[in-house]
Amino acid sequence: MTAARASNRQHPIPGCPDYFITRSGAVWSHKGPEPRQLRPYVHPTNGGYFVVGLRIDGATKNLLLHRLLATTFIPNPKGLPEVNHKDLKKRNNSLSNLEWVTKKGNAVHAASNFGSAKGRRKPEKKPYKLNDKLVQAIRRRCAQGESQAALAREFDYPPGTISRIVNYDLWNWVGGRKYAHKKKVVRARGTGPTGNANTATDSEAHHRIPEYPDYRATASGVIWSYKRSTPSMMTPGTNNDGYRIVSLRKEGRSYTELVHRLVALALIPNRRKLPQVNHRNLDKQDNRSSNLEWATHSGNVNHSAAIWGREIPAAKPPKKQYKLNDRLVADIRRRSALGEKVKDLAHEYGVSTSYIYQLRDGKHYQWARAGARTGT
Repeated sequence: MTAARASNRQHPIPGCPDYFITRSGAVWSHKGPEPRQLRPYVHPTNGGYFVVGLRIDGATKNLLLHRLLATTFIPNPKGLPEVNHKDLKKRNNSLSNLEWVTKKGNAVHAASNFGSAKGRRKPEKKPYKLNDKLVQAIRRRCAQGESQAALAREFDYPPGTISRIVNYDLWNWVGGRKYAHKKKVVRARGTGPTGNANTATDSEAHHRIPEYPDYRATASGVIWSYKRSTPSMMTPGTNNDGYRIVSLRKEGRSYTELVHRLVALALIPNRRKLPQVNHRNLDKQDNRSSNLEWATHSGNVNHSAAIWGREIPAAKPPKKQYKLNDRLVADIRRRSALGEKVKDLAHEYGVSTSYIYQLRDGKHYQWARAGARTGT
């Protein structure tokens, strides 16, 4: 037998009835009336290896092609669990490139060739534990010009932690400057009169929101969270109608609330218990308390119409309500036979056009005749 014929000879795959594989890696299905070669592909979640989909026990399973080759052609007397690619090329599935290994041996082989951290112990971190003295040293050295990245490498802390220490977001009681770093202008996106940021400072009064005791609102339209020891300013989103919204937590549940309504609840009295909050300048994203007012639904609509010049449609007069009886049904059939439009009859008697058709065709009130006129 030549080498070409040997490489194309099909061998049954153990544990996969009706499926065969060649030494070159071609997988064949014998489930149908004729043998069919399956096409391997790279699955997005398998790490870049070739897989084939086999139908086993009524379910489709994506099996690794190199593992099917090793199971069929490479002996495994020690019962090793994994198949290693000797040249580390995941798509090179020639039998000479495959071998059975342990999980640790597979990781060490990859680490020795790629320099991966697999199979190697991580170096121990330097035993620096934050305390008042160390925090003061970090701030002093950063003020003298040392970079935060260099300090993060030296003390083995993330750069974000060093940045928060320097900015007094952490350990703010050290140095007698508690919240001193917050005495600066901060901005909340998208709450200004033109969709830009409103300007707010920590010195601005924070007013408690009655329905949400862990949150505060300011006159500039900014919502603050007091759920933690340090207050934090919330960044609003925008709903489909163009209003600013925030997500608040209460009693273990999340609630999406309109920012302008929260500001009104906190800062604007509502003695008349009006249901809606109106933007005086019609800018949905200008949530300053001076731009908000409580209003009725009709007042809100009228205010918008007055500014934008839209006419408010007048209320439609109520339709006449007729209670059908034999005389009315006979009259409807008579007038329909004389040529009056069904639409006009439906409008006059306050019923649908389809019901007029059913009356005309005798599907309802079959006993009422078109010529019957009682009381004449």
